[in-house]
Amino acid sequence: MAISQPTEYGAIQMEVRKQIVWVAVWTFRILLPAVLVALAVVSIWTAVVNVSAMRGYLIGDVSDNASIAIPIAVQTAILAGEATMLLDAVLRRWWLLMAGALMSVSGYTVEIVAHVQHSNSGTWALIVAAVACGGGWALMSALAHRGVQVANEMAVVASSLDEELDQEEDERVSILDAHRDRRRSAAQGWWALQDEKSDVTKKAYAEKLNMSRQTLNNALDEFPRADFEDEKPAGDVSTAGREATVSKQLALA
Repeated sequence: MAISQPTEYGAIQMEVRKQIVWVAVWTFRILLPAVLVALAVVSIWTAVVNVSAMRGYLIGDVSDNASIAIPIAVQTAILAGEATMLLDAVLRRWWLLMAGALMSVSGYTVEIVAHVQHSNSGTWALIVAAVACGGGWALMSALAHRGVQVANEMAVVASSLDEELDQEEDERVSILDAHRDRRRSAAQGWWALQDEKSDVTKKAYAEKLNMSRQTLNNALDEFPRADFEDEKPAGDVSTAGREATVSKQLALA
């Protein structure tokens, strides 16, 4: 069945990518350290063998001390250059990488030239070992360099994702705060309106009460006091009594 949907292609690519990432992670986690240990052991052993072989080449041409010091110096330069190339994956200095590569290439060149000048069945094996060790260290250096670069890129991506998530969270919080402020402002406006209505109602009620009192006072002033003098019982009649009497008469009228 032919795959025609782009989404299916994308799903397959994502699945393959996940598998390759898993393989790469475990390769860098297990295989790379094992290969580095193996390379270190082989390089040290090869260095010891080359020191012995080159010392044999130099016997009779130089002093005994020089015949030992020269091979050791050559192998030390080779090992130091290989370690420098590997450490450059973390140190990230182009001049450091070039210096390590130059030291390793120079040491291997001296070693191979010495073996070629005194070539026999055994020295060719040493040449192959030197080329294999140099190529292995160069490959491991390149893998480590690329692995650190990918890790840094992933860290940058993760950091950018964290920043985006933080920005989205800040935007969400700001939206919630703005909504909360609008609700608070609306509530304050509503209560202010209710207070204003209450004040208006109280004011209107007070005005109506004052008008009622004024009307009552005017009515009291319009009735002659003599009418009350004839009808009032013995003793003093209070103002409250007068108001009650006038209210009754107004109601009857």
